Parts: sequence; C-alpha cells; structure tokens
Amino acid sequence: MDLLIVIVVWIIFGIIAGVIWHNNGRSGNGGFWLGILLGPLGIILVLVMGSGLACPECRGSVVRGASRCKHCGAVLVSASTPSAEPTAPPVSDRERHRQMLEQFRARQGEKGK
Repeated sequence: MDLLIVIVVWIIFGIIAGVIWHNNGRSGNGGFWLGILLGPLGIILVLVMGSGLACPECRGSVVRGASRCKHCGAVLVSASTPSAEPTAPPVSDRERHRQMLEQFRARQGEKGK
C-alpha cells in the first residue's frame, strides 16, 4: 500500500511539472517526465527554467509564439516567421473620415438613380 501512495505522489509531481511547463510555452510532456523522474526537484527545475524568452523592450518573460508582450504591449517579431507583405501607410483619422464620407455619398448617389 505504501508503494502505491509513493507512485501516485510521483505521478502528481509529474502532472504539476507538466502543467507548469505547458503554461511557460514548452512541451507539457517534457515537464511531466521531469516531474516523474526527479519528483519535487523536477518541479523546482521547471520553475527555475521558465520560458526562456524575454521581451526586447521590458525584459519580461514571454510565451513562445506570442505576438505582443503581456507586460508592455510591445510587438514581438520572430526571426523565423516570414515578414508580412508591406501594408499601406497609416492614415490619419481625418483622412479616414473623409474617405468614409465620400464612400457614403457615393452609395447615396447610387440609390437615388
């Protein structure tokens, strides 16, 4: 009976370590096996390792695959992701309003015909 309790406790260590690693953007399977093999030391190791990624602006920890930093809102660009096609330059609110008004008047003119 004592052996069964020890096995269950070590499996719980594995689950805890797997969840922590998964929340840090890593493979939950790796954390699970570290918890199973090392027990409480595996959990400590997983906590110390963290996600391994830092925001270039505020140096806060960032989850892999994130597009923005949750701490400062900085846009994160990965070197491995292809750059998007160039977009149109930003338009001022006044210019955007003028364009929308022109489109509205053009639609109103079409309805009147």
